[in-house]
Amino acid sequence: MDIFDFQQFNQSLKEESIIYVKKLLRKYTDKRGRDYQDVKKFVIPTFQDLGFMKEKEVMELFKTRRKKKAD
Repeated sequence: MDIFDFQQFNQSLKEESIIYVKKLLRKYTDKRGRDYQDVKKFVIPTFQDLGFMKEKEVMELFKTRRKKKAD
């Protein structure tokens, strides 16, 4: 992920990027919506290329969690 030679900056850039993407996912909850799809199409390859996350980790961000049924 050596975008820049300054390791502390690289780490803070990674953390801030992940926080920002999580905020976007909270805002755009409609999985079929254009905004959500645009975020997904940008984040998956970019985070992998920059080494922020592995493919499996990135896909975990976009997984839908099942709600437990009330008995």
